Amino acid sequence: EIQSLANPVTTASFDFSLSTGGATSVTQGGSVSNAITANLVSGAAQSVSFSTSGLPSGASVSFSPTSCTPTCTTTLTINSGTAAAGTYTIMVTGTAGTLSHTTSFGLTISAVSTTGNTYYISPTGLDTNPGTSAAPWKTFAFAIPKLNPGDTLLLKDGTYTGSNSGYPNINCSTTAKNGTATARITIQAENERQAFIKGDGGSIQPFTMQSCSYWNIVGLHVEDGDFINAPSSNAGYAMEFRNSSYITVRRNIVAHANRYKNAHLLAFESIGGGPSSNNLVEENELYEYHRHGIVFYGGSSSNHNVARRNYASRRWYPNIPGGYIGGAPGFMVYGGKDNIYENNIAEQGAWFNLEPTDGGPGPTNNKYIGNVVYKTGGYPGFRTSTHQAVLSNEPVNNTFINDVAIASRSGFYSRSSHNNIINNSSVFADTTGSDDGYLADIDGTSPSTGGVYSLYVNNSLAVNLTQGDGFQVSTVKGGSWAWGFDYNATYNNRTNYSPNQNVTNAFLANPNMGSCYLWIPDNSPLKKAGKDLNGDGIKDDIGANILYRYENGVLTNQPLWNPTTGEFPHGAIIAGVNDIAGSSAFDVHKRLNVNTN
Repeated sequence: EIQSLANPVTTASFDFSLSTGGATSVTQGGSVSNAITANLVSGAAQSVSFSTSGLPSGASVSFSPTSCTPTCTTTLTINSGTAAAGTYTIMVTGTAGTLSHTTSFGLTISAVSTTGNTYYISPTGLDTNPGTSAAPWKTFAFAIPKLNPGDTLLLKDGTYTGSNSGYPNINCSTTAKNGTATARITIQAENERQAFIKGDGGSIQPFTMQSCSYWNIVGLHVEDGDFINAPSSNAGYAMEFRNSSYITVRRNIVAHANRYKNAHLLAFESIGGGPSSNNLVEENELYEYHRHGIVFYGGSSSNHNVARRNYASRRWYPNIPGGYIGGAPGFMVYGGKDNIYENNIAEQGAWFNLEPTDGGPGPTNNKYIGNVVYKTGGYPGFRTSTHQAVLSNEPVNNTFINDVAIASRSGFYSRSSHNNIINNSSVFADTTGSDDGYLADIDGTSPSTGGVYSLYVNNSLAVNLTQGDGFQVSTVKGGSWAWGFDYNATYNNRTNYSPNQNVTNAFLANPNMGSCYLWIPDNSPLKKAGKDLNGDGIKDDIGANILYRYENGVLTNQPLWNPTTGEFPHGAIIAGVNDIAGSSAFDVHKRLNVNTN
């Protein structure tokens, strides 16, 4: 029998996949949209129609268009109507003939406050109106003083500027009031991120809060811009919170601080020793900035703040000629203590940094847990540092757990720091292999007097640093030193340990990570090969596992990544801001190889 060697001609059958824009949130009675994308997988494209399930009673849904031909996108709009407050899983089904696929996303419906009144504001409103949905107020200067504990101010869709509504300039020591622990004051977009507060370089910046407590700021879109002639009364921040505590800032999208000033995107600051503590910054997106993305500033008065599940991308945003030149961490602590950064992502020039305030105390007892940094562009992934060789100005007792640095100049850089502890973390080189893994040295030309510089790394991984060192301690500038490297894995590095001292239980074999960055695969010899650090009698993995959410430093059983799509938590998509493929939160999971291995 003679068999043909030619390959038979076959035609792939039509197939497609579905993806969503991620989790969404809305207040009762409001609406929210989500982009549903049907991706062509194979074959000749056919029309796909869409439907949903899991919608709570009292809510309604629509698609525009109702069907499309992949690859294509439809906009799903949910009107929450009279649905009960809560978190729901919305299942979206795409159907083409007998073929169907599903995807899902989380929908959070927030209750309109029942402890106070709900008011509305719009750029087209009038301050002589009653502040209802049908007849909203116009200016923040009129609306803010009217808010009492428990009240909510909902921002109608539109662009808010200095020339129409003015800006939220909230000062609880003058015209505004504080909320209470049981009756917080809320400022929220009626439809997530559709209220755009746009700076104009006038007398004040887009959003300022001072001397307040127990407020919620939810779902806004805030941007400043480059204004060379902005007055000194306008610091150029997008959002600034001075001497304020117990503030929650959630699911906002923030971009473009004024590059002519030393201005940040979202800053909590202790000025003159005023308190800036117990604040929560959660699930915000930050884009295109030249200084800091999120910063907690102010020495010992800046404490017990938490930033979780935020995303920062500089997008390699350049400095402006004649503007302020400075470093640009995505996540910064200036001199604070007992703050937590958990499950945040920094990429494309964004990174994590801890420093003292000028002349003030060094950052102390801060925790960085379950964070990821990707492509820092010459900066370290995670750094602790000082401004001067003074013991009181140097970082002390800061901890890094389950953090990952990918393609950063140094994964973890412990500079002039005391008792830094790094556990269960991972460092991966870029394609050139020119990075370092875990590095410690001192700043300046001489050490401070007193104290011991120290770094301890356990159960951590450094791979493919072909032109760098896995672990390095540089003592050439003097000082008293102590370090220990226990149960760490190094592979394919130029040098594994420099110097090769205080190294115990070293793992030198191929870790078989495959394409995994964020967790240790089941077939890796690093599984259960490390030290039992929590004392439960079970050996830890060597390297990071970032699969579940942390809440206030405690690991939960709630998945961090969308179980269906792999997406990182993010809010509503705003065209031209956070829909840019390759540099936005909605698709960062693809760059981190989530759901691809």
